[in-house]
Order: sequence, then structure tokens, then C-alpha cells
Amino acid sequence: MDILSAERMQKRENFHIRNPTEILSIRYGSIHHDSGGEVAEAIETVAHPSYSDWTLNNDIALIRTKTPIKLNSNTIKAIPLPAQDSDVTAGQSVAITGWGYTTEGVQILAPILQKITLPAVERSGDSGGPAVVNGILVGAVSWGYGDYCARPELYGIYTRIAKFRDWIKIKTLI
Repeated sequence: MDILSAERMQKRENFHIRNPTEILSIRYGSIHHDSGGEVAEAIETVAHPSYSDWTLNNDIALIRTKTPIKLNSNTIKAIPLPAQDSDVTAGQSVAITGWGYTTEGVQILAPILQKITLPAVERSGDSGGPAVVNGILVGAVSWGYGDYCARPELYGIYTRIAKFRDWIKIKTLI
């Protein structure tokens, strides 16, 4: 099974390891980041070949799991991917989910999955999280301004999945 994420999430400096799969796992089917649901072991990360640590351009990666994710019709579903080069229109509602920091200056993950719906403002602490429009995965959290990315006028930056749809199809066959 392949999971889509931001490449930056795979290379965080605080990992202090050469192979992020040594500590990376995927919890699914739970709203709690540290309990419940199922856990899939990561066996490989596949970064976009043009990813840049310096500019964060092409900030996208795939995480391959040792065992398939067990999808069901109630709580564990794949998020459909967009067509190559499709765009989100300014003002469209974008659902953002993740267990990122909820208090400025306090680096403790939210214990329960958080969700907010915001309007997209342009076309282009919780790295890799999904941005969804009308049930389609349109973005992956790339970066923000430190602990301040949730402040008004300090927007989070997302990798535009549609730009990489052909690459994803080549690597995953989906």
C-alpha cells in the first residue's frame, strides 16, 4: 500500500537517522494519534526525484507499507486523487486534518484528530497532512511559519497534488 505525504516530513532534522522508515509507521482508523485503530509499518519512502531541501520544491513522497491498509466503507477510506494539473479555485472550501500543534509555542501534538475548513486563497508543524476539496486530495501540508502558521494571514503551504499526478501514477499504478 502506498501513502502520499510531503517529502519534507520524511527528512525532518529531528529524526537524526538515515532511514526514516526505521521509526515511521502509519496509524489509521483512529482519531487518536497514539492509540486505537491499526498500525502499518513503513518499509520504504519514495521521494520525488526533483525534491529540493533548499527550496522545498517538489515536496512530495510516497510511503510504502509492509502490509496493505485495510479499507472499509465506514471509517477507513482512500482519498481520491485529482486529475493531472487540475486546480483549486480561490475561495473553494478546503478541509485540513491532522494532529499538529494547537497552542502557539507548545510543541505537543493534539491528542485527537483536528479538522478545519478554510477557503483556498491562491492556486498554488503537521507536515504531510491532507488538504481535501469535495472529497478529492488536492494538497499535502508542506510547511508554514514555525508555530505561527495557524494565525490569520500566515497561511500554511501545501504541495499541489495535481502537479504530481502523473508521477504518482507511474510509481503506484493508481
